[in-house]
Amino acid sequence: MKNTERMVRDIERSLKTLNKLTPALVADLVRRGGTRATPERSQSNGPRGKGTHSDPTLAAVVRKLSGNSSSDPIFDAVRSIALALDDIAKQCQHIDDAVRFATNADTKESTIVYCQACGREIAGTPADRVRSGYCQADYQRWLRAGRPYRATFEAQVQQEFSETL
Repeated sequence: MKNTERMVRDIERSLKTLNKLTPALVADLVRRGGTRATPERSQSNGPRGKGTHSDPTLAAVVRKLSGNSSSDPIFDAVRSIALALDDIAKQCQHIDDAVRFATNADTKESTIVYCQACGREIAGTPADRVRSGYCQADYQRWLRAGRPYRATFEAQVQQEFSETL
């Protein structure tokens, strides 16, 4: 199977699943699984004596340690759906960013740049980058000369270059 066909198949499968999740269905799922079911309190606890108080945190710890926690598959399923939808939203944002980058990539076209002083072609490597319109050698030469007026510097370099030919 080609990569294009696989991607289209994955998109169709995802859309088929996500289109089933209407706002009404999501509201119904949240209503059904909004709170975890708790086990019925047994009457074996009996009446409490005077001076006792309710400690829900302690009661939850005791329930957890004693293994009396009730399983609530609907709550767990709704929580799983919510976590999966959150992951899907993050992945969709990642896909949007990647598609935007791939389709709107402002690729820089390589252009031939010539030194304004000697007329030499500058390759564009970091060692031969253009600085103030000059190749690296002429830029350093221009700095050592105290940054003279550009037109006179360029004329001087061109004259020296033509004399060496």
